[in-house]
Amino acid sequence: MKFRSSLHREGGVANYAHMAKKARIQLDLTTNPLGCPDAAWRALMVVQAPEISQYAPSLEEVRMRLARRSGLRTEEILLTAGADQAIEIVLDHLLDPGDVIGIHVPTFPRFEIVAASICDAKVTCFSDLARVPECKAVVFCTPNNPTTLEIPLQDIRSIAHAHPEIWIIVDSVFAEFGSQDVSALVRDFENAIVLKSLSKSFGLAGLRIGWIEARQETLVMLQEGISPFRVPIVCQRAALAALNDPGHILRTLEFLDKQFVLIKSAVGDSVVRTSNVPFYLFMTDEPVRAREWLLGKDISVVDSTAFKGSSHGFLRIMIGTAAENQEVIDALKAWMALVPH
Repeated sequence: MKFRSSLHREGGVANYAHMAKKARIQLDLTTNPLGCPDAAWRALMVVQAPEISQYAPSLEEVRMRLARRSGLRTEEILLTAGADQAIEIVLDHLLDPGDVIGIHVPTFPRFEIVAASICDAKVTCFSDLARVPECKAVVFCTPNNPTTLEIPLQDIRSIAHAHPEIWIIVDSVFAEFGSQDVSALVRDFENAIVLKSLSKSFGLAGLRIGWIEARQETLVMLQEGISPFRVPIVCQRAALAALNDPGHILRTLEFLDKQFVLIKSAVGDSVVRTSNVPFYLFMTDEPVRAREWLLGKDISVVDSTAFKGSSHGFLRIMIGTAAENQEVIDALKAWMALVPH
């Protein structure tokens, strides 16, 4: 008995994730340091028993609210179990074995893992926006994970216009922390697909609420063969309650900005954050050693070797609670004293 030969490619990532879970302060994954809106967990508390015992219908109001926020039609929204499932659905439906997918790097490694391990596609990574490889689909991430940079929307528009034969996939799970209307790509281009989630913006990572934005005819094809019961009804109700509290995002942005100012003033120019994303980079010439050193202090972060195409060494660190951030500040200052820049 054998599994697909390509599955071994994910082994290293899975092993690292298991190790990081042991840390007391977990800043390797990016969530909302303020958690979810109070209304979201209250919605979970009042769920009725019949809603748990029955298969989940799709609450049209959730899709309507998401569509309204993005300036799209309800028919252009497809709910998924987080952005991870959105990635799997999109790539699995677009790529045949042997197809080439271009991935703009550095970026979230899940795209390469799914394309290579599940779709058996050929992955071509590139960093120069002026040199998009010959491929069936191309992936961009903006605001970018891990760099914190935003890709100018006009650059993506130019690529979509110049290559109507290529699917343009944009990972925009940090859209609420950016300055651009990435959903406009769906309104203007038939070949555009945008992926989003409520994990970071509304602190609902544990409920797995994601969605795909694309033209209606594209979503019809993407739904072929997938389960209609992707997002539990209790999760949808919590999502709807969260969406009714737009002030949560404003409070989150204010908290992130204040905390980063404190981190920057304490640590100095070694920390970098060019957009409003809930994480920052700590630049270091010894990223692996620095990550392992912090893990010894019970703090888990991600180093630049996890992101193919990274041109500089760094640690990607989530902005946590005020107490967590202070511990990280103390640890980073101790590291810099140990290893002078």
